[in-house]
Amino acid sequence: MPRAGALALLAALAAFTLVAGAGTPAADAAGEAAQQVQPTLQPQPHAQQQQQQQQQQQQSGAALPALPDLAGLGLERVTPPAAAAQPPLVRVASSQEPVLLADGAPQQRILVAATAAAAAAQQAAKPAAPAKPAAPAKPSAPAAKPAASAAKAPPAAKPPVPAAAGRGTASARVAMTGGGAAAQEEYNPDYYGEGEYEQQPSIAPGDPILPPTTPAPPPAAAPPPPAGGGGDAPLFVAPGATFSGVTEVNVDARLLTIPQSFMGISHEWTHVEELNNIPGYKDILRLLTSYGSGPLNIRVGGGSTDKQAYVFPQYVYDALRQVHYDTGAVYILGLNFEKRDKQLAAAQMAAARAGLPAEAIQTFEIGNEPNFYEGTQDGLSALQYVRCCFISNWADHARTLSCPSGSASCVDKQFAGPVWGHINVYPSTLKWFLDVNGRFVNLTTVHWYKATKETYNTPVTLLEEAPIRREMANLRALVATSAGYNIPLRVAEMNTISNSGRVGVSNVFAAALWTLDGALEVAAAGAVGVNLHQGSGQNLYTSILRWYNNGALSPPVLRPPFYGMLLFQQAVRGGSQLLAQAAVAGGDAAGGGGGPAIKVWPLRDAADGELRVVLVNKHPTAAGNHTVRVTAAWGYDAAGTLTRLVARGDDPLSATSGITLGGLYYAVGGVQKGADATESVALTRSEGMAAWTVYMPPGSAAMLRVENMGSR
Repeated sequence: MPRAGALALLAALAAFTLVAGAGTPAADAAGEAAQQVQPTLQPQPHAQQQQQQQQQQQQSGAALPALPDLAGLGLERVTPPAAAAQPPLVRVASSQEPVLLADGAPQQRILVAATAAAAAAQQAAKPAAPAKPAAPAKPSAPAAKPAASAAKAPPAAKPPVPAAAGRGTASARVAMTGGGAAAQEEYNPDYYGEGEYEQQPSIAPGDPILPPTTPAPPPAAAPPPPAGGGGDAPLFVAPGATFSGVTEVNVDARLLTIPQSFMGISHEWTHVEELNNIPGYKDILRLLTSYGSGPLNIRVGGGSTDKQAYVFPQYVYDALRQVHYDTGAVYILGLNFEKRDKQLAAAQMAAARAGLPAEAIQTFEIGNEPNFYEGTQDGLSALQYVRCCFISNWADHARTLSCPSGSASCVDKQFAGPVWGHINVYPSTLKWFLDVNGRFVNLTTVHWYKATKETYNTPVTLLEEAPIRREMANLRALVATSAGYNIPLRVAEMNTISNSGRVGVSNVFAAALWTLDGALEVAAAGAVGVNLHQGSGQNLYTSILRWYNNGALSPPVLRPPFYGMLLFQQAVRGGSQLLAQAAVAGGDAAGGGGGPAIKVWPLRDAADGELRVVLVNKHPTAAGNHTVRVTAAWGYDAAGTLTRLVARGDDPLSATSGITLGGLYYAVGGVQKGADATESVALTRSEGMAAWTVYMPPGSAAMLRVENMGSR
């Protein structure tokens, strides 16, 4: 995009947010309109932006609407000449494939959905937006709808709801970039790269990575990599192995069972109706649930939750209902809390219940990331608000919604909270919240990102093991705290880098490995699920990307993180048991300080006993051989099959294309292409135990499957 056009679009976004009064800090909905133009602009420090805002207020003698936090988007406010004004829609060229920018991301149509006041103020400078069609009539519900329970197959499809062109209001909220020294007393700012954790055990009970006890065997030669179909280049580079290791899996020690519907997505209210309208989107959701893992959990919320100051139009619920009918999806639905308008939240809740079948709603989530309510609550800082008022305000909100007609009408256990902005919240803070609000809560929810966009990261640093070990230690403590109230915990918003992601980190193959490994980490910590945040469908970290061709919704583009989600689903399937393991040779975990090694996740199918072992090599350049052996044969005396998740090229972690899973890849719309490249892994013996040795190229993952030939 030309620089002048990019600047004009930034000016249009700024004009909208000034009129609409947007700009308070929070999580990830804001980056959609600016992420593709950010490489052409210069960053401006957050503090300098705030200082400019204060100076403007002093000069005018009156408080101005808060400026959007462009520093949180990595952007500098600019004022282009009037002649450079552009229409608010930027579309890809007419073609069957997305037009690619320099970073390999599909060029997006930038949508800035304004309020009526904003549209009127900009009408002179911009073309009028097309009129929204009338909401389609709500179809009558069938006499008996199939329940979307974890133990049942997805419900049968119902007659489709007509597609609607209406859209919600875009969010302009951005997460804070720091908490200051005082913040350490209430929550841990190490999420932003500073401070310490309340608990930092390097190895905790149940930790899947244990220290080595014996030297590693000598490395073996690398096998030739498989070639792509039709004589294409190899699917991955295969340098000689420079390290090796052995993991011993105890098939008798089953640590936990990963629950049904563990995998999910999170989507902003903005454009969520398009999940039903995008060609092929529901087919992709069905693909993710085709391995027996139960209905997909879709959390609808994020930064947009506290920005929606109205009841959503009927077409939104029509679309969500149809997605439920067609895929079995169940929802976590966000309710506005930041405005502290209980009548608004009650109306949103009533509209959802009227528009969706009861079995489609798992819970309602009150607010979003209250630890980032900076200055929006009676002028208090986020830290001050958490200390003095948040928990009691949340209780008042939940009590009013639970008891609409007084105490005799109360219905408990309807809500999710505290919707904390990161998993580094102290367990004592969560306990305080649940002591007061436990009667209203049926699901504890927190969020997890590796870092903010403003923090320097690369594909290599994204996969660092040490931060994961610390964060998972705290997550285990949060899970245990919540379990003390018989309330499960879900990481209801998760992705690589917050504030819409980071170019070259969130949209590359390293993000696929992080997604796969991170979901397994959360499962090992005892949480009941994860929701990979999609933003409003066009963020850098989005795995299922929506885009437009000549103004029409086109089949989605599947980005690298999708492959991590898919391999997780193939490995976990319908209720796998995580097994205990010991690294008996080969150094510490991949990405740790003791040299490269392979990270291993052993699983046993609860139904048929199949052994499935996920292996991850996070090292960017080093290949290795890893041997997996089991403590008892149990009928595992058979060769294994290997499905690789790899990317072509000498720098696989930075790849945006050439990604395959078992030799297959998914083109626009989720169309499966490629050729099967599943490998056979010979059965060997290691100290008398059944064993299989797998060559792991740099920056790759694999799943070893061994059928249980006997029974127990």
